[in-house]
Amino acid sequence: MARRRAWRIVAGYGIFAALWIVLSDHALAPLMPRPELMMHWSMVKGLAFVALTSLLLWILVRRTYGAIEAGYQSLQVSEGEQRELARQLAAERSRLVEAQRVAAIGWWEEDLKNGGVVWSDEMHGIFETDAASFVPSFERVLRRMPDDDGGRIKKAVEDSLAGHGSGAVDHRILMDGGRVKHLEVSWKVFRDDAGRPCRMLGICRDVTERHAAQQALRDSETRFREMADNIGEIFYSYDMIQGRLLYASPAYESIWGHSREEIFADPGSYLKHVLPEDVPAMNEVARRKLAGEQTEIDFRIRWPKGEVRWLSDHAVPIIDATGRVERIVGTVRDITAAKVAESQLAEQAALIEKARDAIIVLGLDQQVIYWNHGAELLYGWSAGAVTGRSVRELLYQDETAFMDAIRTVLKEGVWAGEIGQFTRSGQAVTVDGRWTLLRDPDGKPRSILSINTDITGRKQLEQQFLRAQRMESIGTLAGGIAHDLNNVLAPVIMSVDLLKHRLADPADREILDIVGASARRGADMVQQILSFARGMEGRRVEVDVSRILQEVVRIIGDTFPKSIRVELEMATGLHPVHADPTQLHQVLLNLCVNARDAMPEGGVLRLRAANASNEEPLVRIEVEDTGTGIPAGLLDKIFDPFFTSKEPGKGTGLGLSTALAIVRGHGGSLEVSSALGVGTVFTVFLPALRRAGEKPVTTVSPALPRGRGETVLVVDDESSIRLITRQTLEAYGYEVLDAADGAEGIALFIGRRFEIDVVLTDMAMPRLDGHALIRELHRIDPAVPVIGVSGVSSIQPLDEEKETVRFLPKPYTTSALLTALREVLDVAVR
Repeated sequence: MARRRAWRIVAGYGIFAALWIVLSDHALAPLMPRPELMMHWSMVKGLAFVALTSLLLWILVRRTYGAIEAGYQSLQVSEGEQRELARQLAAERSRLVEAQRVAAIGWWEEDLKNGGVVWSDEMHGIFETDAASFVPSFERVLRRMPDDDGGRIKKAVEDSLAGHGSGAVDHRILMDGGRVKHLEVSWKVFRDDAGRPCRMLGICRDVTERHAAQQALRDSETRFREMADNIGEIFYSYDMIQGRLLYASPAYESIWGHSREEIFADPGSYLKHVLPEDVPAMNEVARRKLAGEQTEIDFRIRWPKGEVRWLSDHAVPIIDATGRVERIVGTVRDITAAKVAESQLAEQAALIEKARDAIIVLGLDQQVIYWNHGAELLYGWSAGAVTGRSVRELLYQDETAFMDAIRTVLKEGVWAGEIGQFTRSGQAVTVDGRWTLLRDPDGKPRSILSINTDITGRKQLEQQFLRAQRMESIGTLAGGIAHDLNNVLAPVIMSVDLLKHRLADPADREILDIVGASARRGADMVQQILSFARGMEGRRVEVDVSRILQEVVRIIGDTFPKSIRVELEMATGLHPVHADPTQLHQVLLNLCVNARDAMPEGGVLRLRAANASNEEPLVRIEVEDTGTGIPAGLLDKIFDPFFTSKEPGKGTGLGLSTALAIVRGHGGSLEVSSALGVGTVFTVFLPALRRAGEKPVTTVSPALPRGRGETVLVVDDESSIRLITRQTLEAYGYEVLDAADGAEGIALFIGRRFEIDVVLTDMAMPRLDGHALIRELHRIDPAVPVIGVSGVSSIQPLDEEKETVRFLPKPYTTSALLTALREVLDVAVR
């Protein structure tokens, strides 16, 4: 600006000077003909030009100096203002930084052209980084965010740079130790003259505590909503200032019988359903609520279908700072059942005394108010002896369960469950209790009605059932043992039969007879133990009593203490009986076990059997011991279920009652005689099948059937059984193929199916058991005869409808095996 003005002045001066010289000389030339005059006027003209230009120069300089002076003064004023503004700006910046520090707000700035990022100290504090060593960048911040938050931040920044989208977002960052912070970030994008983003400035605030508080508030509201929506009582909140219902829980509809929309639309509509005689009391309660009193009232309503229900309302007013009732909160619950029980109590009073249950009324201090006749029978205390006394001292040794039940009935109004008690004699009993809290007309708790049913016998039956389950488990274990023992005994028995035909020396044959008898005895013992342990009941058959007694003597001889000597006395020609052998074993063993328990120091146990007669032939069996004897006062009770004179844990009281039930079920009788210090005799009478003197018909065993060159496939996982079976069958004219399991047996059958006439297979084998093998064999050749053998009688039954399948129990004799083979071969037609 100054240069342009200077050039204008110089140009003006040059033009003016040139015009002055040219025009003045041109004007004076005609007037001054002589040269000397022209010179003199030129000097005058020059002096006049100098004077005139000097005046003009003075005017211009003066104006310029004034402008310069004015500009200098203005500059001095501007610098002062700038210093004041700088001071104010510094103060404002200091206050802003302090405010950011106090508010924990960090700021950041990013140069979008060179990528530089600047953080304030608060930013480093929020991110817990060291300002001296940590170089902030957008990528480093993203790496500390969860994946989903990082994606949101990147998209928000991209939208801001593109000129649209929000410049604010909340996100999380992951701190050391697994901590999570919630941050609130906002920013603004600045652009250059061309509209390109050049700078981004933003702030950041740690809102973790606020987020936690908001989450806690949401959780609290959720818990309140869940509790209020699912509680069995009505929960309500009423705004007294605005006169509107704020909340009523869903239980309103189930308790009041009307929709919540009705009560929200008209909060006073609930009074329409209250019985008219209860409305004055409800109005009085409403007045007390407005006065700021806590109230409780029982009242009646009528349901839409006409049913009358008793409800209990408990309300608490909420007072504001001015003492005015702001809100009323309360609960309403259905107490119809309690009211009905209370009204019916008087009607049932006449029947209570006749009830076999123990009916007791207790005060809130647990002292007995009422004690019926059933309680006298159960506990042994008379009503006069217990009235006014604490039931805790009378019936409970461990008060924990009793106090828990009392707290429940006081809180909820009812309690039901099983609880242990003691009688006057100290005997433990278990009762099924139903306790109800009774209230007075004002609805306050008054007493506790307790109805107790003696379930001691039922609990003992449950214990007996558990014992039966344990016996079943033992039976399962015994089945596995029996299978293995029978596999061991099977080759012994068959070897004896095979060797007897090869040895001619009578002494050797006698030894083999002893071995065979011992093996068969072992097999019988295994089967007997298995049958008893598993509780299997066979059908009633003709039973040789002498054999049963001998087996019982063998069992107790092996298991009873050596201090007890066992003697067996049997008359000749004992009648057979029609009985279940397993149950007969159980009766005799129960009687023997009782005899053993009566002789803790040892003694003599005698078993006798003889024929008897009482119009019909009988067999009399006696079990006598030399023990302590039974007191005369207990002889009439020993057959009662669960009665026992033994110490706790040593008897169930079911042995004799079970024995009596079995004997009577067989049409017999059981008698007892005893003397203290001498011993006891139990006598069993069972109906016989034939009279004394009759002899059974004896038969002569026919010669063993032989084979006719047929081929037998033997499948068994026991190599000893396969070996002895092969030798036996080959000795009796059969060709034998053997396999170690079902899979090998199928492969062998497929390869030589037209040579094999019959298959002999064990039912319990690894890889492929007998049932699977038989199904596969019948799929290949439905007509092939199969004999299944097993040492356990409880295996899944075979398909007996098919004549080609037969079962043979282990251990089997040579005769049984050869007979079974001939039976299936003679029938089968291939």
